[in-house]
Amino acid sequence: MLLEGRVISARSRSFTVETADGRLTCRVLKGLRNRFPNLVDPVTVGDIVKVRRGNESDSTIEEVAPRVNKISRPAVGREDHEQLIAANLGRAVIVQAVEPQWKTSTWDRYLVMAALGRVPPILALNKIDLDPDSVNAPEFDVYRALGIPVQAVSARTGEGLTELVGQLAGGISVFIGPSGVGKSSLINALGPGMGLRTGELSRGTGKGRHTTSWTELLQLDQGIEIVDSPGLRVLGLWGLDAHELAPLFPEFKDLLDGCRFRGCTHAH
Repeated sequence: MLLEGRVISARSRSFTVETADGRLTCRVLKGLRNRFPNLVDPVTVGDIVKVRRGNESDSTIEEVAPRVNKISRPAVGREDHEQLIAANLGRAVIVQAVEPQWKTSTWDRYLVMAALGRVPPILALNKIDLDPDSVNAPEFDVYRALGIPVQAVSARTGEGLTELVGQLAGGISVFIGPSGVGKSSLINALGPGMGLRTGELSRGTGKGRHTTSWTELLQLDQGIEIVDSPGLRVLGLWGLDAHELAPLFPEFKDLLDGCRFRGCTHAH
């Protein structure tokens, strides 16, 4: 008999599935993996799956339910394969920080990633204690005018965390963003006792170092569920052709039908 459950951890082809009978450590059935040859793994955190129970760590995931949405990217070093990050999400919290310096171009790429996977976004600027004037950046008003929530926060001082928590109720929230922006520190601040590893910026490059090496679903107080995922040093977009890009920007929607150039990619 197959048990239904939800994937709550993915670590090097080993998956933890929460079922009515408890948590099971599972591998993916070879036949299921073969059905999706372009996926690094056909299973990700947040998936609803059916499992055949075995002995201790020998249970197998045999079926995956259709996904409501997903966050994914091209696999590093295997760009012809899709790497799933999380699925069946309420929102994606896209984190940047005052240090290393945040960029609108980085947020835009992550917003396209979220739009591709049909995941509602929230933008979070961390470490505002390092530059309190960052909350007045005019770029924030541009995003808010497009209906994209923006929240300035500090994992160190707690500023803005109450407001951020208010936006995380209902559904799973995946925290994504470059390495070193403080995603794990934010989650530790939101859920004291989580004990996630955190790290400093590299002195040599000024860029972040990976402290999260696997993807995991964490349950905080007030019923809040957060997926902590490794930071992305290289952000690619999976399955996106040039002509499909413009509709993923909300500000383009009312203009697309008015372009007089056939097949235009709106890049000029």
